[in-house]
Amino acid sequence: MCTLSWLPRADGHTFWHGRDERATRLPGEPPGMVRRGGRRALAPRDGDAGGTWAGVNDAGLTLGLANLYPPEGVGEGMPAPAPGLVTRGRIIDDLLPAATAGEARQLLGAMDPRVFAPFTLAVLEPGRPAELHRWDGSRLETRTTAAPGLLLTSSGAGRRIEEIRVREYARIAPGSPPRAEDIEALHRSHLESLGADSFCMHREEAETASLTRVEVGAAGIRMTYTPGPPCRTPSLESVALVLPARHDP
Repeated sequence: MCTLSWLPRADGHTFWHGRDERATRLPGEPPGMVRRGGRRALAPRDGDAGGTWAGVNDAGLTLGLANLYPPEGVGEGMPAPAPGLVTRGRIIDDLLPAATAGEARQLLGAMDPRVFAPFTLAVLEPGRPAELHRWDGSRLETRTTAAPGLLLTSSGAGRRIEEIRVREYARIAPGSPPRAEDIEALHRSHLESLGADSFCMHREEAETASLTRVEVGAAGIRMTYTPGPPCRTPSLESVALVLPARHDP
């Protein structure tokens, strides 16, 4: 379960990833600098499987991952990953060497998606529409969107919650483009009228475990991590990457 948002800007974008997880999983590790291929990158780390659900490299390429659930959900809980599959957290690590969305698409196309449980992957390249790659277990499809705001939301508790979140997004973060502070507040909101359906959700078996915000601009890149339910957890100090110097021809 996750909710991903973005706000494109003239010199880059801001990206939010609200990660919902089962209470039985270990806490995530805060982001640190890693090297992937010839690039430096920032990414938090999954405490169980060691992969990541969000990352950005020094080209400004930003990646976010969400689980994809069957149309009717699986009961009222969160399904466990299918046994024998490679963790989906590997996907972003393997794409972080890419400099562009096109290169990331090529790397993704070279993978065998059948080793992964279903997912949706968001790929953001500064100055271009967002790409969403959806693997449903049988087919990998790609679409693009230039619309700012909600990129995708997924819930293991059924489509009803996804529909509620879409409506609430339009109510709380209206406008085209919406304001960054409204998107941030939305990801931190715990709406009493919705209870477990809210963006910062709390259920007996699961809750929003973290919020990751990525800011990409001409001056550099920052990742800010909230290591717990964002409705009540302060963010950690941002970590930064300096963009490579650009040389005009």
